[in-house]
Amino acid sequence: MCAEIRKLSPMHIDAGRHGQSYAKKNYAYLQGKHRPEWPLQVVEIDECKVSLQTIFQGDPVWQRKDNTARKELEEEVGCLQLSAAIEVRMKCILAMRLARTATTDLAISTLKMARSDKNDLAKAAGCEIPRDMASRIQTAWA
Repeated sequence: MCAEIRKLSPMHIDAGRHGQSYAKKNYAYLQGKHRPEWPLQVVEIDECKVSLQTIFQGDPVWQRKDNTARKELEEEVGCLQLSAAIEVRMKCILAMRLARTATTDLAISTLKMARSDKNDLAKAAGCEIPRDMASRIQTAWA
């Protein structure tokens, strides 16, 4: 019996122990697959439309612009596609890119950015602790 239980996925074990609603909530991001055991084992990538107002919310330069200038800029640019790669275990955003349209190139460049070393960028931004979230990604989910 123990051998059969070991074959079950963690989601099924948690469903038996804590109930279906707990398991569905806890494993919704993986749709029933195994829980990541180490960082970068599972990375999710997704895209969504965002407005300039959403992107620049709280930015002092955006706040200084009058409403007409903001509306003109929003009409000129329109909504942008935001592509992000999120490391599931650590819940860390590895990469984020903006583009006018969602394309395969946008998704690929987001994944390339997720794999890249960002220590130079962190140092330039004034970070005191190194950014150690660059390595080989095991599985990417879209």
